[in-house]
Amino acid sequence: FAAQAGCRMTAEIGAMRISEEIDATEAMGLQSIPFVVGTRLIGGLLVVLPGYLMALVVSFFVGGVIVKTFEGQPHGTYDHYFAQFLNWPDLGASVLKTITFCVVVTIIHCYYGYFASGGPAGVGLASGRAIRASLVLIVVLNFCMTVALWGLSPVLTFKG
Repeated sequence: FAAQAGCRMTAEIGAMRISEEIDATEAMGLQSIPFVVGTRLIGGLLVVLPGYLMALVVSFFVGGVIVKTFEGQPHGTYDHYFAQFLNWPDLGASVLKTITFCVVVTIIHCYYGYFASGGPAGVGLASGRAIRASLVLIVVLNFCMTVALWGLSPVLTFKG
């Protein structure tokens, strides 16, 4: 989402800025930020959240098929351990992280596109800067949110 959709948002808004569409919107007395940024924020959330939830459901069933079919585990084993180690607060925290990442990425890319200048080359530079900023911020936010939500001492540890 950060690289593909974000880059498209930056390029589209940057092109709107350079072709003076945003200036024309402001000249008509309309606020351009809710019009330009708000629609993309709502659209991003409407796409990312259901996609994430569908991916969770599909990964549960695919994991079950692989464990039961190829590994030969009993059907109850997979369901037991899945229910034992996945709880609703963790699922809610992962959805919260997904929503946060979507909002932050959308705002960053819209910001860089909104303030793009210098013609088509400036839009390209703004897109590159937005991608780099959003990817770095995703890593930093992921670390901070993981520590805030689950702490530094994990309940389940893997050892070799």
